[in-house]
Amino acid sequence: MIQRCLKNRMRERPTIQQVMGLLEEARAEVEDGEYDVNKLSLAQLLQSRNLNIQQQGIQIDQQIRQKDGENHALREQNEATKEQNEALKEQNDVQKAQIASLEEQVQALRAEKTPITSQKTTPTPKQVVSGASPFSS
Repeated sequence: MIQRCLKNRMRERPTIQQVMGLLEEARAEVEDGEYDVNKLSLAQLLQSRNLNIQQQGIQIDQQIRQKDGENHALREQNEATKEQNEALKEQNDVQKAQIASLEEQVQALRAEKTPITSQKTTPTPKQVVSGASPFSS
């Protein structure tokens, strides 16, 4: 497997168990003083790759937490905006009702008000007292 990994120049992604196995083999060989340079360098390469993957994972986790925080803040802002919009709609409805009431009052006042020209009053004729002469004193 080690030779195949070297030939493929790490095209195959080894599993964590494989990496750990290679590391244990390399450590044991180093402790015994008999180690294969290829095995050791492969194990170091795999360990380095594993660390890079872990670091990338940590960075991704941090980015996810940051985005989650931003999303949470945006959700709260969105909720506050919805509440503001609802309050403005209610205020708008109240103002529309007030306008309608004022328009009705204006129409009623216009209906009550009659132009001066249409209020012609006919003078009542002077009543003539019977038996009295207009020339009598």
